[in-house]
Amino acid sequence: MHPSPSGYLEDKMMKKEKLPNLKGYRVQLRPPALWFDEGGRKLDRRDDDWTVVQASENCLVLVNRWGPIHVIGLKPDAIHQFDEAIGNRRGILQLNAQVFIQGEKYYVERLVGQKRDPHAPIERRACPRSKLGQAILIGILGALLVTAVREASSG
Repeated sequence: MHPSPSGYLEDKMMKKEKLPNLKGYRVQLRPPALWFDEGGRKLDRRDDDWTVVQASENCLVLVNRWGPIHVIGLKPDAIHQFDEAIGNRRGILQLNAQVFIQGEKYYVERLVGQKRDPHAPIERRACPRSKLGQAILIGILGALLVTAVREASSG
């Protein structure tokens, strides 16, 4: 059983040693991710649920399983706080950054208090990849695919 992240907030900042406790939580991002097509045109805003599939003091790996599956990594400096207001292992992950998704790529850009021009160049910032992390991710994606197939065939 995972401990509840209630009480994580101290001085409105998420302590990185608490990040591993978020594994298995379903979260919504604030601000929500911005979606673009391959040509760079902004798509309608989607406020998807993300599942924390890997969590350490150095990185959260999130998977969005609705529509095309996307996997993103967030470093601790991109995370402001977690609010379990939704309950039942669900909550809001308040970010210090904006997530941009274009096709199969994603970018994370730190917010610095001013509005960002959505057409300005963005820098990719992701968690470091390890062979173990990639193996875990492949296993998770396989499990999600099996679950989706079972749900589709039973319905």
